[in-house]
Amino acid sequence: MLGAVLTSLLQVLVFSAVPFLIYVIRHRRISGFLQFIGLYRPESRTLVWATLAVLLVSPLLLWSFSLPGLRDMATGPATTVGLLRRVGPGLDGIMLLWLYAWVQTAFAEEIFFRGFLAQRLISRLGFAAGNLIQAGIFGAIHLMLFMALAGQTLTLPRSVMLFIIPGLIGWLLGYLNVKRGNGSILPGWWAHSLGNTIAFTIMAFVWK
Repeated sequence: MLGAVLTSLLQVLVFSAVPFLIYVIRHRRISGFLQFIGLYRPESRTLVWATLAVLLVSPLLLWSFSLPGLRDMATGPATTVGLLRRVGPGLDGIMLLWLYAWVQTAFAEEIFFRGFLAQRLISRLGFAAGNLIQAGIFGAIHLMLFMALAGQTLTLPRSVMLFIIPGLIGWLLGYLNVKRGNGSILPGWWAHSLGNTIAFTIMAFVWK
C-alpha cells in the first residue's frame, strides 16, 4: 500500500513538473501556480454537469472494453484492473482503487492535459482548435499505452476506437473545465475520477 501511495504522489509530481518549471521561468515567482494550472473553485453547479457527463459516457467506455480482445487487454495482470482483482474488493482494494482512480491517473492527468496543455493551447488558438488538439494528444497517448498493454499490433478498427474514445473524453473534460467551470480543472478531475471509479469497480469486481 505504501508503494502505491508513493507511486501515485510521484506521478502527480512528474506531471506537475513541466507546468511548474514553465510557470516559474515565465512569471519568475511561485505564488499563483495553482491558479495557473486551474486549481481553484469552479462556478456553481459545474459538478452536477460533470456527473451527468460521466453517467452518459461510462456505458460507452465499458462497452468498448467489453469487446473481444480488448477485454483481456484491459483486465490483464499488468493493468490496474488486474492488480485490483488480485487484491480483491476488501479495504485494501478500495484504498488502491481510490488512489489509482482519483490521484495517480485523474489528478495527475488533469493537471497536465487540461490545467496546463489545454489552457495554453486555448489561449493561443481559441477554444475550438486548442481543445481539439489537446484531446487528440490525450487520445494518442492513451492509444500508445493500450498498444503497450496489448503487447501486439492492434487491428485498425480497434486502434481507431482506442484513440477516439479517450480523445472524446479529453475533449469533454476540457469543455467542462472551460465552458462550465470558469477554467477550473476541478470539474474535469471530478468527472475523470468518477469515471475511473465506475470503470475500475465494474471491470475488477463485477466482470468475470
